[in-house]
Amino acid sequence: MVGIFGLLLGLTKGGSTLVNLTGDGVRGGLLIYLGLVGLTGQMNALQGWAASIGEEAIYFVVILVVILTYAYLVRVNKRWLAIPLYSFAAMVVALIMGAPFQFTTTPGIPNMNPAYWWGRIQAG
Repeated sequence: MVGIFGLLLGLTKGGSTLVNLTGDGVRGGLLIYLGLVGLTGQMNALQGWAASIGEEAIYFVVILVVILTYAYLVRVNKRWLAIPLYSFAAMVVALIMGAPFQFTTTPGIPNMNPAYWWGRIQAG
């Protein structure tokens, strides 16, 4: 339902209208809060994954590579390349450091419960 609402806002330009109705402080606060929540969630997931395979050092090396990559992208004014480069760099670093290359997903329709995607309930 949230995805459908987001698509409708995108198609009707309703998102821009909502953003224009809020003040700069609200927008900045939401950006900082949501960014921090997303960042800490992903860092915890990466750290948990590295610990589960017994290679805790991968976590630190990936974080260091991401920081250095971002500094370079800012210097050359190409921040838009951040996500694809981070993904590729994290994969390369993990494989070089001995992380197993395996997928443990099952085929089928993804879980459509929003609580699952927001981390409120566990898979299973």
